[in-house]
Amino acid sequence: MTRRLQTTRLLKKRPFLFRKKRSPYWYVRWLDPKTGKHRERSTGCTDKSVAEAQRSELQWELERVRIGVVDESFTKRDVDPLSLLSDFESNQQLIGNSPAYIKKLIYRITQGLEAMRLQDMSALVGEGNKKAQGYLASITSTKSAKTRDDYAASLSGFGKWLETEGYIEKGKNPFSNLPRIANAENQTLQHAVMTPEQLECLVSAASERSVANYKRTHPAAKVETLNALRQRGEARARRYRASGYLGLRQSELKGIRWSVLNNGVLTIRAGINRKTTKTRHLSVSHPVLAQVFEDEKLQQAQKNGKLPSGSDLIFPLSRWHLRDLRKDALFAGLCDEDGFCTDGSRFTWHGF
Repeated sequence: MTRRLQTTRLLKKRPFLFRKKRSPYWYVRWLDPKTGKHRERSTGCTDKSVAEAQRSELQWELERVRIGVVDESFTKRDVDPLSLLSDFESNQQLIGNSPAYIKKLIYRITQGLEAMRLQDMSALVGEGNKKAQGYLASITSTKSAKTRDDYAASLSGFGKWLETEGYIEKGKNPFSNLPRIANAENQTLQHAVMTPEQLECLVSAASERSVANYKRTHPAAKVETLNALRQRGEARARRYRASGYLGLRQSELKGIRWSVLNNGVLTIRAGINRKTTKTRHLSVSHPVLAQVFEDEKLQQAQKNGKLPSGSDLIFPLSRWHLRDLRKDALFAGLCDEDGFCTDGSRFTWHGF
């Protein structure tokens, strides 16, 4: 056996640090002396020197196991699950989930873990499922079935993340099989259906809201700044018109490209399920729609210095498009600050 091969095998047995693409933290990987398989976990820090200290400590513990001083499987059984929520929150931010969604997700997990009183990973794996079912049963009397299922889904997602990070063994997620109880009769949220008059109010508000709000806080605003805000508002207005006239979902709107627009006909393929897709041919020959597409092409040409190609998106949406929709609707008087209309329905993109 060559010296290089001996060194490579020795390094595979020792704990070593590495980075993942979508995580700012250092991870450590090691060979479990009991199972003979490689395990990994997050160090929870971005500083390599601190992560190296954790790696050295882990290597010392592995050596103690090898000579029979201690008997551990290094799954961080003494870690309190509540102390890992900050790492879980960072992971959700890296994925790209909205701050409002992450805030609600962390709140549900915190409420559940505090009620179940799971002090470490061993208790979570051993008693987590039973305590979670008892906790979900206790909140059913005060919360709707849909909200109760959202709590179960949040706990399940947290348990899956613990598996991925190596805090618990694969397949040991105690929250993965929590039953769902909500059905169609438990649907409490109704989406508002937009009328043509409301659509026109929304379009007008999109063009005026940003300019009006900026003028109120900046009386001496520059003309260039106001024009830039007005152009952004007009871009949102074109998206509202396209969705309203064509009945497009937000996923369909942000995915269409110039290549699917031929001779005034827009071809959209949407997935009904994982195996079936549905093709729709929508005419954009209406004068209002034709003007919307013409203005969008002109705006993209001015911004990029050339006409858009077939692979370019027609209506790219910002990550804050739902927030802007809610603010435009509030400015137009179509909903309140929480997005609810006078009849109790919720103002969302489903209303187009």
